[in-house]
Amino acid sequence: MNPFDALRFRSLTVLALVAAALIAGCGDDGDDTTTAKTTTEALAGKPAIVDAAQLADAAERRGEPIYWVGERDGKQIELVESDSDRVYVRYLDEGVEPGVRSAAFLTIATYPEQDPVAALRREAKKRKNAEIARGKDGGVVLIDPDKPNSVYVAYPGDQFQIEVYSPDVREALKLATSGAVDPVR
Repeated sequence: MNPFDALRFRSLTVLALVAAALIAGCGDDGDDTTTAKTTTEALAGKPAIVDAAQLADAAERRGEPIYWVGERDGKQIELVESDSDRVYVRYLDEGVEPGVRSAAFLTIATYPEQDPVAALRREAKKRKNAEIARGKDGGVVLIDPDKPNSVYVAYPGDQFQIEVYSPDVREALKLATSGAVDPVR
């Protein structure tokens, strides 16, 4: 699959990958008593609710950044890694069970990519209405009015592409361009 098709595929499947993980048996066993167990499960494809420290632990275990937009009032953080080494941080409403099948939640996806800035620029040229912008933090942002709920970000020198998905088109664009997307620390 060429880089353009890969990017299009990613845009169409962010939440589908999470759903696929659920179909593979990702129910909550009710035993998330340790940080290691929770993050290990999430990194094995089982959605888990984590806090900021557990998310940072998961990034450390991976040896790679996991992007997010920080903690958000009234939201709990769901973490899951797909079989294709993509990581999803989803902001669920308080009380929502991890693994719920719904596109109603803000999702920040981290994808490994050889040269993510170049991939975004190539994709922008390929898509009729897409454009490249610069975020306040220097990130390169791909905006496609034909797929407004997903905005892509890449940073020069980084090896990851970030997808900001939101059911609210304005929120996706604002987060992607405002510098709010950061690796968890």
